[in-house]
Amino acid sequence: MMAASLPCTGLCPDLAGKVSPYLSGKEVKLQSLLFSIDEIKALRPQAQSSSEYWQPPQIINFLGCTKHIVFGMLNSGQLPLEKIDLPGRTRPVVACKKADVEKFQKDFVLLPTIAKGINLSTAKTMDLLAQKNIHPVSGADIDGGYSWLYRKRDISEHLLSQLKH
Repeated sequence: MMAASLPCTGLCPDLAGKVSPYLSGKEVKLQSLLFSIDEIKALRPQAQSSSEYWQPPQIINFLGCTKHIVFGMLNSGQLPLEKIDLPGRTRPVVACKKADVEKFQKDFVLLPTIAKGINLSTAKTMDLLAQKNIHPVSGADIDGGYSWLYRKRDISEHLLSQLKH
């Protein structure tokens, strides 16, 4: 077998001179190219740690809401949507950085979550919060967000106990 270097076409300038397939004959045919493990690793983009990103089912479990709310928040930008290409997948995977979801949960609370906690409808809960001068910071009428969001710091346990009665 003789070694031949492939010219870099500009798509892989960092690999110039590093990739050299072994040819079994004089003609270059795709099936006759052989690469070492190191060469394959050099050509394959590094996949980010899967624990760094959460897909919608993991976000649903963490936030305790429905898939419609999660997909709505991803599509409206309330949660930062990322599309990640994974090996073996024909389409990119929808995901969100775990740190972004954790920060979201630390800073915001969904109207349905508040309503469920005090056993009232979302409309009634929103009216009661407005009477206490507590308004959503994101939602359909505010910024086009999918779900009504309130700042967690505005929703205390004391306030929730007042709303229950």
